[in-house]
Amino acid sequence: MGGEECRDRSSTVNVLLVESRVVVADDGVRLHVAVSGSGVDALMLSGGPGCIQYLARDDLVPAGLRAWFPEPRGVGRSDPSRQLVVSR
Repeated sequence: MGGEECRDRSSTVNVLLVESRVVVADDGVRLHVAVSGSGVDALMLSGGPGCIQYLARDDLVPAGLRAWFPEPRGVGRSDPSRQLVVSR
């Protein structure tokens, strides 16, 4: 940084409380879910493939909601789908 001194200018530290849970689907696949906030339950889904855990932060959850952020099958800490066998 060109000889500049880097300093932490924040005077407070916020601790974000995100709970980590596992939900087992009917087919036995373990799905990781992050839960943040408090209040009425709200399921948060992403519009595309990939992990949405970057949204699981108390400061992003609207007041009065407890937001559930599931990781899709095969993403992050969730198990991949079980292999299906199709027979005729």
